[in-house]
Amino acid sequence: VGLSETVVSSTSVTYAPVSASFSSCTIYCFYDLTRHKITGARGTVTFNLIAGQIASADFQFIGLYNAPDSTDMSGTWTLANQAAGIEVNDTNVTTATFHGETSQRIESFDLALNNELVYKETASSKQALIVNRSPGGTAVLEAPDTATTDYFAKAVAVATGATDIILGGTAGNIVRLKADQTDVTGVSYGDNAGVRSLNIPYLALPTTAGNNEMSLIFT
Repeated sequence: VGLSETVVSSTSVTYAPVSASFSSCTIYCFYDLTRHKITGARGTVTFNLIAGQIASADFQFIGLYNAPDSTDMSGTWTLANQAAGIEVNDTNVTTATFHGETSQRIESFDLALNNELVYKETASSKQALIVNRSPGGTAVLEAPDTATTDYFAKAVAVATGATDIILGGTAGNIVRLKADQTDVTGVSYGDNAGVRSLNIPYLALPTTAGNNEMSLIFT
């Protein structure tokens, strides 16, 4: 999905965007004795945090078609040491900063890489490619008093702010989603259980260094 992986042993794993040397994968799907396979797959991902639900990542891939074959799933599968999913709530979210504003009452937040995926075939090759990306998403917040935080002014201003959300407080089961240059592109009103909310679309922009629109950090 166009992310690098940086591992600090026994400490952290960080994923961040790259602009070249995109890795690919093979995806298998087994239906009884029928195996489906996509090779050279590349994709995009959207990270979702919704209050009252377990955080999730939704993937979309394209790749090279392979004819299904009659192959059973082989090997022994053992699932162990799997940390429990963490619900997005006031207890588990330890940092909720959006566009530089701390302790925001986030009802939902998503961040999509928005990779542009294409399938390209020539006389001597065929491959799935990532040709562009435009990371961003939407934050839905319980509407603050504009005297405290004016998101309408933020949408008009040509300025970015840092977004930082940390879910979990136990080492080995903490995830941090950052977008250091969040650019608010609009604001509209919503309603959640009779309480006014703001729907705020945004872009996650890079600095001049590049490849730093966002990062996903496990610790």
